[in-house]
Amino acid sequence: MCGWILTFICFFICLFDSVAKVVAPKREALCEAEEQLSVAMTDLEVKRASLWEVQDKLDKLETQLETHRCRKLDLENQVSRILIMFWTQSSHLFSRRCNITVLGLVCLTFLFRIMTIIYPIVL
Repeated sequence: MCGWILTFICFFICLFDSVAKVVAPKREALCEAEEQLSVAMTDLEVKRASLWEVQDKLDKLETQLETHRCRKLDLENQVSRILIMFWTQSSHLFSRRCNITVLGLVCLTFLFRIMTIIYPIVL
């Protein structure tokens, strides 16, 4: 029985030794991979912080763009209203000076309004 126990112990020692020889390089590779992962994660966090900054700047710029678009639209509407008033007043003054009939006044007003529609397109 003692021989059997010694054989059994010897078998497990040999098995453990062979497993240890296979596992040891893998453990070293695992440690190296974990170190590389740690460096990569640190780089990733730096890049994410940079990305967040850029996204914040982009959000601010998009907000400014929308504000400026609204301002532009408001200014275009103001110009259109001023042009309509100008052409309407000009047509009335022209009709008074030239003694034009109501039909002529309607035609002139229509013509001036068409010009106000075309004028912003030309700009």
